[in-house]
Amino acid sequence: MRYYIYSLKFLTPVHFGNTADGGTLENVALSFSSDSFFSALCNEAVIAPEFLQSFIMAIKEGAIRLSSLFPYLDREEETGQWEYYVPRPIRMEARPVVLRSFQETKQEATRRKAMKKVAYVRASFLAEAKEKHTEDEMLDLPEFGAFETLGKVNRRVDPGLPYFVSTYRFAPQAGLYFIAAFDETADALEEPFDALMEQLGYSGIGGERSSGCGKFELADDKEELYAGECIYDDTEAIMTMLTAEKADYYMNVSSLVPTAEEVASMAEGTYKLRKRSGFVSSPQLTNFVKRNSYYSILEGSCFTQPLSGKVLEISVPGLSHPVYRNGQGLCMGVKRHD
Repeated sequence: MRYYIYSLKFLTPVHFGNTADGGTLENVALSFSSDSFFSALCNEAVIAPEFLQSFIMAIKEGAIRLSSLFPYLDREEETGQWEYYVPRPIRMEARPVVLRSFQETKQEATRRKAMKKVAYVRASFLAEAKEKHTEDEMLDLPEFGAFETLGKVNRRVDPGLPYFVSTYRFAPQAGLYFIAAFDETADALEEPFDALMEQLGYSGIGGERSSGCGKFELADDKEELYAGECIYDDTEAIMTMLTAEKADYYMNVSSLVPTAEEVASMAEGTYKLRKRSGFVSSPQLTNFVKRNSYYSILEGSCFTQPLSGKVLEISVPGLSHPVYRNGQGLCMGVKRHD
């Protein structure tokens, strides 16, 4: 597989719905899941049916794998580095500790509560063979931007009713990145995929696009990852973890739907589930139609072996074509930091 890093610089605020917390306009997330990103790519590619079918088939066969979108920070002027963050491994919450006093119990409870609030850690922190980086460094998460809430009025009813919409505005040096993996059978799709990414930047991703949200451009040229030759410490760490042949556990970095055969192996893992619900739009539909909900494995979940996942095919009344949701997995080998 060839691995690439695509770094997106957002030109407008973003609205990434958080269905796990009710899916209201006020509940938004910082990151963007791989299944929603795949749907955005497919919606944009409908003008090129041949490429769209080839792209869907490549995803279903695992010839192309996409991670979810996670934050990065451009600190080129300060340190000469771009910092790339990955989900905090859920296994970190289960570290065994021997407590000898009431004071130690309180300190450990405080530590665990603080660690649960840490959503991301730098990739280079996880790739170290030894625990070189302290928990204080992991807890010192930078500000990637800020959440904003805007009041609006629903003019479809009389009198108009107020409602609120939350968005996230990235700082000038921050944005989101994703990992794209291509195998040799998908060589012909790489160039049109890049063109699709440029086109998608004009349309935007996420919700509230009619209000101008979610528009982006590539912050830099995509970076192809080569072992020992990556530009930044974090991209080198990402490549090391993606290609690790042996690891203490494997962390999922996509919205994963396991196959029936993989469910049994999940018993030895540490994971969380996330409800995925939403609506479907199509030229064949006059209005948005609510689709069936499903559950996926949350990014950061850890297992004893990599999970491949699968693509879901959902039938929607009124549509002559199926609706696909990308549940293919992409895993990183991570060392245990006890």
